[in-house]
Amino acid sequence: MENKLTKADEFNKLTNFDLKDSILAKRRNNIFYFANFFFPQYYKADKQYLIDYCYFLEDLFLQKKEIKNYFCNFPPRHFKTLTISLAIAFSLGYFKNLNLDNRIIVGYISYSDSIGTQVSRQIKEVINSHYYKILFPYAKLKYGNDAVTNWALEGDYSSFTATGIDGSLTGKGFTIIVFDDIVKNVETALSKTQIEKLNINVSNTAFSRGDKNLRILFNNTAWVKDEPAEVYKDSLIKSGEEYIAFIRKVEENGKFLNEDIVDKKKLNILKNSMEETIFRANYYQEFINKKGALYKDFKYYDNLPTNLTYYGYIDTADKGEDYTCLIIYGLGDNEEIYYIRDCLYTKNSLMEIKQEVFSIIKNYNLNILFIEGHSFGSYFGEEISIMLTDNNLPTEVTNIFYGKGDKKEVRIFSNSVKVMNCCFFPSQKLLNKSNNDFIVLDDYKIFMEHLQDFQRIFKNNKNDDCADSLTGIIYSRRDNEIYFG
Repeated sequence: MENKLTKADEFNKLTNFDLKDSILAKRRNNIFYFANFFFPQYYKADKQYLIDYCYFLEDLFLQKKEIKNYFCNFPPRHFKTLTISLAIAFSLGYFKNLNLDNRIIVGYISYSDSIGTQVSRQIKEVINSHYYKILFPYAKLKYGNDAVTNWALEGDYSSFTATGIDGSLTGKGFTIIVFDDIVKNVETALSKTQIEKLNINVSNTAFSRGDKNLRILFNNTAWVKDEPAEVYKDSLIKSGEEYIAFIRKVEENGKFLNEDIVDKKKLNILKNSMEETIFRANYYQEFINKKGALYKDFKYYDNLPTNLTYYGYIDTADKGEDYTCLIIYGLGDNEEIYYIRDCLYTKNSLMEIKQEVFSIIKNYNLNILFIEGHSFGSYFGEEISIMLTDNNLPTEVTNIFYGKGDKKEVRIFSNSVKVMNCCFFPSQKLLNKSNNDFIVLDDYKIFMEHLQDFQRIFKNNKNDDCADSLTGIIYSRRDNEIYFG
C-alpha cells in the first residue's frame, strides 16, 4: 500500500493533483466529494439536492442502512444517471479498498441496450482514470475483460452488467439492480400492453437474478400508477416492507432545484412547449391523466347534505378477474345529483362478501338496493333479500335487466358526460380529515384509481366493472331500455 501511494505522490507532482490527506479521505468515503473531482462544474456546494442525492445513494450502495428498496424521481437533465454511474464506480473502489468480502455486483437495466452501453463505458473510463487509481489502488479492471457491458474487477468473477429491459442479465448473484428510466417515454407509459410487458420483465426476469440480500433502485419519471416502480412500491406497502424515496420537484415555492439547468424563464418555455400533463409528470413528479381516458374530470363535495336518502347499486362479477362492485350513493332534493358515499370493490366470491354486503346495507339504512340481474346477480339478490327479511330490515332489493339491444360499451360511453356532471365524490380534503368522522371502505381508493384510468377505447381496459357500476346508478333512476324485477 505504501509503495503504491509513493508512486501516486510522484505522479501527483507531475499532474498537480491535490493529494492532501483530508481531501483524499473525503473523496474515498463520500460520493459527492468523489463526483466533485470528476465534474466540479455540476457537483457544487450550493447544489443541495445533489448532496442529498449522493447521501441517498450511499445508503443504497454502501449498505449504510438495512433498507433494501430505493426510489428516485426528479426532473430530467438534473444528473440522475450521471450520479448513479459515479456512485457505482465509487462503490466498487470503496469495497476493494476495505478488502471486504461483501463486494457488490451491479446489474444496470435501462429502456435500451445503448443506454446501458453508454453508462458502462462511463464507469470504465472513471475506473481507468489516473485519479481513480490514486483513490482506489486495489480496484482495477480485470485484464482481458474487454466486454463493454459485462465486466469485472481483478479478483472478482463479475462486477457490472448492463442491458436493456428487453434483454437479459447474464449470470446471477447481483447484490444491486438499478432500473434506470425503463419507461422510455410517454407513449410507452400510455400503452397498457407495453406497461404490462415491462412489469412482467421486471418481476419474472430481473428479480430472479439477485442474491438473497438484493437491493433495488428505481430511478425514473413518475409517469403512471401502473408502471413497474409503482407496482413494486405498492407490493412493499402491502407486505409491510420499508423503502426510501428521494423525490424532488423542479421548483417549490419559487425556489428552483438547479437554476443552472432550469430557471423561471426556462421553466415557462418548457411549460409552453409541451402538454400540461407531460410537463407536470417530468418536472413536478405528478402522474399523468391517461391519454384517452373516458372520464376527463370529476366533481367533488366537501360536505354532505343532511337530508340524503341512501341507495346502492351492485354489479356482480361474471368472471374470475372481474370485480364485484357495490356503490353507495345518496339522493337529496335535487335527484339529478348523486352523492357517492362509499364503495365495495372486490374479487372475493359472492358467498365471501354476502355478510359484508348485508352489513353495508344495514349501516347506511339503504332505501333500495339495485342489482344487475344478469348472470349471478338475481341469485345473489335473492340471498340478500332473505337475510334482510330474517332481520326485519325494510330495504327493497330490485333487479335491473338491460334490454337486448343495450350494449355495455355504448351504455357506458353515452352516459359518461352525465357521470361527470351528476356524480359527486368525496374530496381529498374530506377523506384526509384527521378526526376520521368520514370513513370509507379500503376498496374505495382502488375503485377511484380504476375509474380515473378507464380508457375511451374499451379493449385497452382490463375490466369495466367500475364504469359499468357507476353507469348503473344513472340507469337505476330511469325506465328506459331496462326493466325491473
